[in-house]
Amino acid sequence: MPALSRSRTSAGAYLLLLVLVTLPLSVGWALNLVAGNPGPVTNPHPTIGFDLPVINTQLGGPEGPVVTVRAALLLHSAAQIPLVGQKMPKLVDVVLTQLHELPSGDLERRKALAGLHDKLLPYINGVLAPEKIDDLLLKEVTIR
Repeated sequence: MPALSRSRTSAGAYLLLLVLVTLPLSVGWALNLVAGNPGPVTNPHPTIGFDLPVINTQLGGPEGPVVTVRAALLLHSAAQIPLVGQKMPKLVDVVLTQLHELPSGDLERRKALAGLHDKLLPYINGVLAPEKIDDLLLKEVTIR
């Protein structure tokens, strides 16, 4: 009999714990529903990815390493696509210019590549002004 009594006590404790954990969640959900907020806020305008052409360039002359960059612009509207297409030569030029301004030393160049995203984003937004992109996605940056 004592083993049966202990299992009932354990089951009761688990049930009480379950109620104590789920009750605040249930009350919060019900209050959100009553307040007219049925769930998490979602972005009504999904982000659109627009791939830039693959950029391969040799740094520091004919003996220098080759840098390959694959990137995508994250746009907030399909209306931005024609503008990006129109400005594509200037966008590629901005990326090439920033790559050619990398330091000459291998270690310094690798450190500079780590901050490439933060360096490119204002220049890209400057080319597309007054429009702005949501973000820049660097898919691949390699040095060979």
